[in-house]
Amino acid sequence: MTKTQSLVVATDGFFTVAEAMMALQRMLDDSLAGTLSLLEEEGSRLWSIESGTHAITSIPAVVPSPPAQPARHPMVQYVASAIVLITYQEAGNV
Repeated sequence: MTKTQSLVVATDGFFTVAEAMMALQRMLDDSLAGTLSLLEEEGSRLWSIESGTHAITSIPAVVPSPPAQPARHPMVQYVASAIVLITYQEAGNV
C-alpha cells in the first residue's frame, strides 16, 4: 500500500531571515534523515519527497533596552516553516 506522510517543521524566532532559514535547513535535514532511517528499518520503499509548502513569518518581539534606557523597543523576529510530503510503499506490499 502506498502512503504519504506529512513532515511539518517550524523554527523558533530569529532576528534575521538567514538565521531562520539556516535553522530550518538543519531541522529538515535531521527530520528527513530520521524518517528515512525509520522507513528503511521497516523495509518500506521510498517513492518521493516533495515540498508541500514553506514560509517565513514575521512576529513581533520585544527586546529590553540597556538599563540606562528603561523603554522597550519593538523588534521583529522571523519564523521559518515547511511541510514536506514523503510518499512510500509500506513493507510487505512491494
